[in-house]
Amino acid sequence: MKLLDIFGVDEWDKLLGSFKTVIGIAPITIDAGGNPVSSPCFTCEACRMIKSTPEGARRCKEGHVKMVAEARQSRKALVKFCHARFLKVTIPIFNGEEFLGITGGCNVLPENATIDDEFYFTLGREIGVDGAKLGAEVRKAKKVSNAIIDMQVQTLMHRIKSKMMQYAQSDPTEAEGALPRGV
Repeated sequence: MKLLDIFGVDEWDKLLGSFKTVIGIAPITIDAGGNPVSSPCFTCEACRMIKSTPEGARRCKEGHVKMVAEARQSRKALVKFCHARFLKVTIPIFNGEEFLGITGGCNVLPENATIDDEFYFTLGREIGVDGAKLGAEVRKAKKVSNAIIDMQVQTLMHRIKSKMMQYAQSDPTEAEGALPRGV
């Protein structure tokens, strides 16, 4: 089973659209090979600035790879901070024991976040962007409560599980072990 067997690209985008609308997160789904299966997007200018430079993009990718590995190993949804102090949500998707990929996203701040201008000034200098502008853009990012994130993660996991069960029922070759653990 592949992630595109569960949902097509348009369906992943639609499913993740509610995640983006409610939380403000920039959603993405990536298969086990590291390939995006949904359309990437940004929800805040600060993240766009960070990823616009080779060093910023490298740091984002490094953090993403680490979170994917941790989510895969733990088989649990994770909500942690990225290198730029944004929240990053990673939900592993399994078919039985087979790791299919992840869904989730980033680009939001916790509701109680305080913005450390010196941190963003330094980060900007390190990655090659205007740190003062970066800090100003971070201040515009959406802040979200843990309760809302948890609710949306549970909703997304439920929708993926339901779709996987439907797929398993329609394709008997996938029926064995089709109920995911974790998701």
